[in-house]
Amino acid sequence: MRDPAARSRAVATAVALLIVASSPPRRVDAQATFDVKPLLSRNEQGDITFGARWAATVEPTTETKLALSYPRETWWGARGEGAWLSSAAGSAEPLVDASAEFGLQVLLLKQHACTPAHCPEDLVGFDLGYVVLGLEVQGESDGTAIETMGQAGGVFLYRPPFSWSSTGVGFVVPTFSLGVGAAWPLRSALRAALGVAEEQYRRTDVAFGWTIRLERNWVPKGLQPLRFDAHLAQFTHGDLEQAIVDSVGTRGRFVAFDVGYALPERTRHVRDVFLRWSEGKHSTLPTGRKGWLLGVSIALGSGGRHREAP
Repeated sequence: MRDPAARSRAVATAVALLIVASSPPRRVDAQATFDVKPLLSRNEQGDITFGARWAATVEPTTETKLALSYPRETWWGARGEGAWLSSAAGSAEPLVDASAEFGLQVLLLKQHACTPAHCPEDLVGFDLGYVVLGLEVQGESDGTAIETMGQAGGVFLYRPPFSWSSTGVGFVVPTFSLGVGAAWPLRSALRAALGVAEEQYRRTDVAFGWTIRLERNWVPKGLQPLRFDAHLAQFTHGDLEQAIVDSVGTRGRFVAFDVGYALPERTRHVRDVFLRWSEGKHSTLPTGRKGWLLGVSIALGSGGRHREAP
């Protein structure tokens, strides 16, 4: 669908279908979270960078009508991630990444019927997580803001139950997201150097994420605060100028591994210390980078449902 007008009509139709298909719950309030991660990083050239990464989210607090099977609700959310670094060129990940989403959330949950005379101890028949189908607008910038892009399109998300992260199921069932849409280079030194126009192109994103926690009775108490995260993402671009294809290709892959250790609750806002290794490409880092991060996670905002992109 290369015609911009046709693309606009398709997006408008998708929005209308989502609004009609969903049953809006009664909105109570909105909630926000804000985390800061002071860190030291080391890139593949051995350069040391210090600074902090931050992440903010805003989501609605809703009341959903009780349903025994597959309750649903409209959902919207916004998130932003960024960094303050002593040397932005040393970052292996984008300097700024922000997005906003709107869609229909369906809980893959079934509950037993309950009457005053008889109520099972376990009301939940099964809980397989939830899915979200919706629309997403996203922006991304590299460490020096010379490569900046925006995109819009459809997104499908699946999140398994949080409890699975401390069982064997967490090893094999990841979070998953699929995004398909159009992207625009808002600023591109690469295209300027190649003499290529900053035109619209197609973009597809696929991402997987695994979280493993050792919060089990048979695990020694000193090891229970350990957390392991893995992240795998790949993007594919289409309708690119041949000069761009010859220079950086049409695909990119990014992988990251985290090891975290949760600190006692008496530390209040300090959640954990972590070590992160990442390698690969982003749309605004097309040549690829890799490096290490050592940092501390500090939660400065309120809690609540926190949906993290895989």
